[in-house]
Parts: sequence; structure tokens; C-alpha cells
Amino acid sequence: MREGREICDESNYSHLVIPTARIHGDFIIESRLPIMKDHDTKVQIGFYLDHVEQLTEAVEEFTGFLCQGELYDITGRTKDAYSTLSKVPIGRYDNVAMYLEKGIGKLGLVDLEFFYPKSKNEQRKVFLACQEAIRLFPHHLEAIVHAAKKFDPSIENHRKKLEEERDCVLEYFKKAYQKHLDFVKQKNIDLTDPVKFADISQNRRDKIKEAIEVVIQKEHKDGWFENCLGETPDVTMKLFNEAAFPEILDAILKFITYLLEAHLKYHGGSVAISSYSKLVSARTLNFSYGSRGYDDLGKLITSKLNMLIFKYKHKKIQFASEIIDAILKELENGKEIAYYNPSFGVGGYATHCIFC
Repeated sequence: MREGREICDESNYSHLVIPTARIHGDFIIESRLPIMKDHDTKVQIGFYLDHVEQLTEAVEEFTGFLCQGELYDITGRTKDAYSTLSKVPIGRYDNVAMYLEKGIGKLGLVDLEFFYPKSKNEQRKVFLACQEAIRLFPHHLEAIVHAAKKFDPSIENHRKKLEEERDCVLEYFKKAYQKHLDFVKQKNIDLTDPVKFADISQNRRDKIKEAIEVVIQKEHKDGWFENCLGETPDVTMKLFNEAAFPEILDAILKFITYLLEAHLKYHGGSVAISSYSKLVSARTLNFSYGSRGYDDLGKLITSKLNMLIFKYKHKKIQFASEIIDAILKELENGKEIAYYNPSFGVGGYATHCIFC
């Protein structure tokens, strides 16, 4: 931390802030910075995109800081679900904290535990420093290259590779944030009604029913649930469509509303939804097997499948999950939700996720 502070002082960096620390007994206590408490990826990306211009000087100084020192845990090495959407390691805004102070963009360097200064020879190798900075601040390519030239004028020779890196990060931003934001705005969902969810017309209900019928027919013929429609498939299918499907669809729509309200509460209520980045974050709905709402939904749908034939009880439960996934994908196809990912995340940390 001391070496990092010395670099900032010697370089006259006024937009980089390292928390002051004092020793109390066996503990090191750092001063608090006025940074966002919410480290959600969408909130952070949205904050960056909303304040690109204000952050330019801070990003230039940050690049110079990286050219003079090695700073770990600012990209990659994370179990963040959004990392699965990126071809390159994603930026860690929890360790490079963006904030505004009287309208001026600043960066809080909150984790310098593994920082060490570079030798003069190492400072001339700035490509990796630029690469790390771009993964956090892709719209600042020119500012990053400009700052790096002071340490290595030949960085221009690597511009093409840096542009490719920037394009990968911008594509990740699009997948993780911009597409969801575009959907929310197209649906006229705003900060005044953060849990808004459009009614499903009868025509769309019929289209969804037809799509689910195709899924069931396919499973009946040659799928994991072969012969689930029994010896009179047309009669059984008709019974499912008339008696079970309407209640199943309504239950799934109620489940989405339940998740929206629960996420809104988690994010601090409607008053706390003060920006579109917080809005799309609150409308990113994760759930998994074992979670209360999802288990209740599964049990309800399972109870509606008595007209279908299953050799084992566990297959009936699995089929209920298949129906849920199929309906959510059809809601995505019909643009009632932005998209649905049944396995969003890293390895065993993956969950189902509705973006709506």
C-alpha cells in the first residue's frame, strides 16, 4: 500500500484514491470511500457507461499506475456468472471501485495487498498494463494508449491487438447489459414501475401451448419420456391442453412476478431503483433447485401431470422441469422476457436465470 501511494504522489495522480489505514491492535482498519455498496456486475457496467467522460482522467492515471506497478485481482479469477459471457477475463470493479466526487470521476484502489512496484525495465513493457485497463474500461482505448506512451512509445505497434481486446469486452458488455437494457426500454419499463410485466394475450397463450405440445409429442415418440401420452396420445394431449396447460402457464407467470418482487425487495425496494443499471440488475432473476419458489412451482406443475404416463415418480418431476424450461424459452422467443439461461454461471455455481 505504501509503494502504491508513493507512485500516486510522485506522479501527481489526483483521480486515484487509496484508502488510508491505521493499526488497531492486531487489525488494519482502512478508511471508507464513498463508493457504491452494490458490486453487481450490471450496476457497475451501467455506471461506467453512464460516466465514460467523467472517468477519462482517472483511467489515464490508472493506466500509468499499472505501467509502474503490478496489481493482481483486477481482472479474471472470479466465479461471477457474467464471466461465462466473455471471451476474455472480465474486469473486477470490486477491486477498482468507480465513483464520482463532486462530478469528478475517481477510482478507489481498495485492494493493494499483492501490489508491487515495477523496475524501470519492467515499466517499458506496457502491453499487459493496457490490456488490463481495457478489460475494465473499453471505451477508453485512446486514453489508455496515450497514457502508456509515456512509458513505452512503441505501444502503438500493439494497437491492433488492443482493439481486438476492446471489441471482445464491448461484446461482453452488450451480452451482459446492453441487450437487457434495450429490452427494458422497448417494453416501456421504467423506474416508476420496476416490477412491470406485460399481460400475455390469448393469441400468445395459444402459440405457447402449440410450442409445448410439440415438445411433449417429441418426448412421447423418442425422448427420455417415451410413451408419456399413453395408448391414446391425441386424447391425452387434448386433456393436457385443456386442463393442465392454462394453470401451468399462469403458475409460471406468477413465479416470475414473485421473483421480481423478491429481487426488488433484496435491492432495497422501489425507492432504491434510482438508475436503469439498478433496474436491469433487479430484473435479473436467478433461481435454482431447492429454492423455495421454484420447488413450490415444480410441485404444483407435477400435480397437473396426472394424465401423463411415467414409469417412475422422479421422471414426472423431471418432466415438470422440462415443461418449465420449455415455456420460459418460448416466452423468450415471443419477447415476453429478454432471455432465459437454464445454466447461468460457473460450474457448480450455475443457476437458472430469467432476464426480463
